[in-house]
Amino acid sequence: METTGSNPTQDEIVTIQYQRMDMRTGKPIEPLVILKRWDSSEQEILQKFLETFNNFTNPWVFVMVGSNLSFDKTLLITRAKALLNLEINPIHFFHNHPTFDLKSIKILLNKGQFRGSSFANLLQEERQGGLVPEWYNNEEYPKIIEYIENETKFFFKIYKVLLDEIRQLPGIKNIFTTFD
Repeated sequence: METTGSNPTQDEIVTIQYQRMDMRTGKPIEPLVILKRWDSSEQEILQKFLETFNNFTNPWVFVMVGSNLSFDKTLLITRAKALLNLEINPIHFFHNHPTFDLKSIKILLNKGQFRGSSFANLLQEERQGGLVPEWYNNEEYPKIIEYIENETKFFFKIYKVLLDEIRQLPGIKNIFTTFD
């Protein structure tokens, strides 16, 4: 999800993106979906995402995977209330919808420090997420799309590396072969 800032009670959603993946291999299995505010409205992309996200009787069908998902979920709750007059029960939303948040892994890799615990910093790669609000305000939408596509590739790369590294830990290999 891309936003106009980092305050979930004041900032707005610019895009919501998701892509189905095989969590055992880290490979995408469906195309990337990008719901863009500039093609409709924040209200419409939020409504469409929530319909997709909540359209399953089995919550394991759509598992949110990402980094700092508590921000994303908080933003979804606050914007749903503001735009759709929809009260989302935070206890249900946070506890009944499974997520896999890589934020804790970033902190561990950063020697337990929160500050500077982004994958970009850890890998000494420059990311441009902070420019999304500026690009949105300047209607530079292709830059936002390019950023999202690059971040998605970066995410899959990181996920695969972490998956491969975890599989090398003693005793872990047997756990994964059980599921394969």
